[in-house]
Amino acid sequence: MNELHWIGLLVGMRHALDADHVAAVASLVSVDKGLTKKQALNHGMFWGIGHSITLILVASVVIIMGQSLPATWSLWLETAVGVMLVFLGISIFYRFRSLPSNKHSSKQVSDGGVVKGRALAVGSMHGLAGSSVLMIILMESMPDLMSRILYLILFSVGSIIGMVIVSGLISLPLVKAQMNVHLRQWLYSLIAVVTLFIGVEIIISNMF
Repeated sequence: MNELHWIGLLVGMRHALDADHVAAVASLVSVDKGLTKKQALNHGMFWGIGHSITLILVASVVIIMGQSLPATWSLWLETAVGVMLVFLGISIFYRFRSLPSNKHSSKQVSDGGVVKGRALAVGSMHGLAGSSVLMIILMESMPDLMSRILYLILFSVGSIIGMVIVSGLISLPLVKAQMNVHLRQWLYSLIAVVTLFIGVEIIISNMF
């Protein structure tokens, strides 16, 4: 194990800070009923797990075949991520309209399985979309199979850690806002608008 492998861990943590990743997890956290800090951390963890699963699967195929991914792969998957973000942004507005208007009735219970499954699915899509760039790094920088596998594992661990931290930070104002109607309205609207903007920007940049 050398310095480049440990850089993979840091790159994975940094990867979690990409605007589309943060927007996706913020959206997931926003639509959670009766949000708690623990639930927010679960969003980040399961996003990271989903991201890592698809990344490792794609990487395994590429490493075994010894060939890079087609150029159109990244284009269409990035576009799909943009569409997903638009959907997530719209879902925040839908969730916001269904929220109770007074603080005494704001406590609701989330379906844990649905919450984790949703985060896992969103993370998986991001893992597919981000696989092409990572494959270039693996194929060009790593001299052998074990080095590539080790880098991939550390990158995946870093992305999980990074997103757990991000989701925890995002949850701080959102948990507080559960009992403050006006703050909740402002935060939900902000997250929805930013998520929609990033989604539309990704679609336009990849399609035109």
